[in-house]
Amino acid sequence: MKNRYFIGISHLITRYKNTLTLPVTQEEESLLHELFVDTETQLQLLDESFRDSCLEIMHPGKMKRWCNSIQMLVVLFSDTLFLFKQMLHKHDHRERKNEWTNKLEDFLSILQTFLFDLLNADTENFDASKFVSLYEADGLRVSLSTQIKKIRRQWKTISKADEALERIALSPFEEFINETCGQRHSYDFISFLKNLSAQLEKTVFNGCVEKDNALLIECLIRTNFNAPDFIKYDKVRLIQSLNANENTENQLDFLYTQQNQLHQIVTERKNGYYQQKASATEQLDCFLEDEIIYLKRKIPVLSAALQEAKKPVVLHFNIPVDSIAILLRMMVETGIIKTSNLSQMINTIVPFLQSKHKENIRPESFRNKYYSPDLNHVNAVKDLLYEMIKGLRGLQ
Repeated sequence: MKNRYFIGISHLITRYKNTLTLPVTQEEESLLHELFVDTETQLQLLDESFRDSCLEIMHPGKMKRWCNSIQMLVVLFSDTLFLFKQMLHKHDHRERKNEWTNKLEDFLSILQTFLFDLLNADTENFDASKFVSLYEADGLRVSLSTQIKKIRRQWKTISKADEALERIALSPFEEFINETCGQRHSYDFISFLKNLSAQLEKTVFNGCVEKDNALLIECLIRTNFNAPDFIKYDKVRLIQSLNANENTENQLDFLYTQQNQLHQIVTERKNGYYQQKASATEQLDCFLEDEIIYLKRKIPVLSAALQEAKKPVVLHFNIPVDSIAILLRMMVETGIIKTSNLSQMINTIVPFLQSKHKENIRPESFRNKYYSPDLNHVNAVKDLLYEMIKGLRGLQ
């Protein structure tokens, strides 16, 4: 740990202090020398505190704070060199300016690599919420400017491309590229921009991009683009699709489908464009859930009717269960009803039968009455059949 954080950067600063001796003006040379000395002094103080702490086991929290101090010292040191380099560009008359700027560019690149190595090698103690160096932000502006131009050209070729979605998705890059040099951004934010640009480029060059921009919207959700403009855009899109169908049941099905599709999208990043806001998935999920609840409350009568319609149709008989069983047996034995599995037939039809005195007939009870009919009920069925014969005579 110490070799990475202290010896490495201390060696770099000592090395470049001895090479940056080209005179520009005496005053500026003095300021630059003071910068190196001051940075070395701070490094020495941090090194002494580390040595003192190593006499006993260093608490993880204290180790993290110590590493963050080194991290920020290197960033601030890099920023001062970067601003000094920027100042040199304004004075074309100075001799050997290019040699100065080349040496500074070389050193800044090495400092940036040093920070990058720390970020990847010691994620636990590297504070990604702290700001990146001005040198890194400036380099990213240049690379993003080229990349976004390529994305915008390709976006225009998409069938029925939505200009509003394009403007919303690319607005963070426009703001970042056009802002004044010197504004601070965290490692989390810079990482978000890099990931978003890479995912957008991959998506717009996908030959399967749909006409309704569904893949582009999914891309923004997956990268946790939780900007208010995008959340509002997607809500409006969902509402328009919802209102296109006046059938409330179909509207609920649509919302459930959209919610299920949303849950299938795996968000790649915990930190979004706005790190203090809920993720894009969470915001859209809450919106869909609210719409579902609203529709359910809006149609209580219809919901009850739908539930009633889903109930099975039941045949209501105004005779006892025994009489129903005897009538069924007569139809089977006379060949009116043909079945190869009588038990299965009884199990199938009994749930749809309701007698004079019983709503829920059990198949076992019905089967017993079928095979062992009561004599009184047999006589009752005879009387019923006589009445039916009289009715048939009336049809002549």
